[in-house]
Amino acid sequence: MPPKERLHYFDVLKGIAIYMVVMGHVLCLCMSDMDDSVPFRLIGSIHMPLFFFISGWFSYKLLPDGRVARPDLRRRFVQLMLPTAVVGSLYILVYNHLGLYRHEETSLGWFWLSAGKQGYWFTVSLFEIMVIYAATAKLLHRLHRTPLSIAAALVLSVAIVAAGKLFPAIDKPLQLNATGCYTFPFLIGVIARRHKDGFARLLHSDVAMTLAIIVLAGCLTVNVQYRHLGNAVLFVSRLVSHIPLAMIAIAVIRPWTDASYGRPDGPSAAVRVWVYLGRNSLGIYLLHYFMLFPMQTAETWLRPMLPGFVPVALTAAVAAAAVVGCTCMVIELMRPSRILTRLFTGT
Repeated sequence: MPPKERLHYFDVLKGIAIYMVVMGHVLCLCMSDMDDSVPFRLIGSIHMPLFFFISGWFSYKLLPDGRVARPDLRRRFVQLMLPTAVVGSLYILVYNHLGLYRHEETSLGWFWLSAGKQGYWFTVSLFEIMVIYAATAKLLHRLHRTPLSIAAALVLSVAIVAAGKLFPAIDKPLQLNATGCYTFPFLIGVIARRHKDGFARLLHSDVAMTLAIIVLAGCLTVNVQYRHLGNAVLFVSRLVSHIPLAMIAIAVIRPWTDASYGRPDGPSAAVRVWVYLGRNSLGIYLLHYFMLFPMQTAETWLRPMLPGFVPVALTAAVAAAAVVGCTCMVIELMRPSRILTRLFTGT
């Protein structure tokens, strides 16, 4: 059987998303009074839904007999939870040594019981979603109609968030709120992969893309400018935004990437950079926090010279480029050791 063609546009999307993750962390950890700024809120509405959508897309597989394949949880545990435990533990130890913590509790136990895992919540939530998908994949696969599949994904996501509200004792350790919120874009990725021909038709439909742009613009406006409307409204707005966000992101990036890979002299340098970042996105996510230490020790000194969206975003983008560059150098230095690469980057 010939090897499957790699979908380079997903690598580019992951590269852009991880760069936005680092930009967001520069804004909230290293820039004074920017953790609730418009750029931070806008970035936060985009990058994580894309990651979970892409993860869902690649999690959907069919066996030769037509049955749906469940994710290999052992492999996912080694890929996600093992490096999180190693890097997260080192993160706590180094942070304590540098005296950067302002919390009363800084133990490893506190790390695992906290809601955000000091920034390492993503890999934990992704593994939990993999477990949930493994348990429900066969049931979801029986729903042949796309609207029913989307409704089931929505119900499952809301149920997980509700479980966190009903059982607060397990909400933080299992971070059920984040897991529930991002179960929906993950399952949307599964559904899009399952019905990829119909999804492709949507991407080529002028009416569908026009509606997607209008809906996404409205949702992002609510997420960024109308946060005072309450958590329930924001939760619904975020859920609604996930489908048009995935549609627009792929519709914009795929033609550019495909055209670049179709050139006689190979893809452009810009595409190669984003592909590289995308293929190393997990390692960048796990290790980039360490590159923020010098800026954090300065009590969030980094501040744009002028106020406004563009100066703030540009300042964060420049700082993020330096952080990503240093993180990639560390990843490459680890590359000769497969053990260190596995433990610290999950690859």
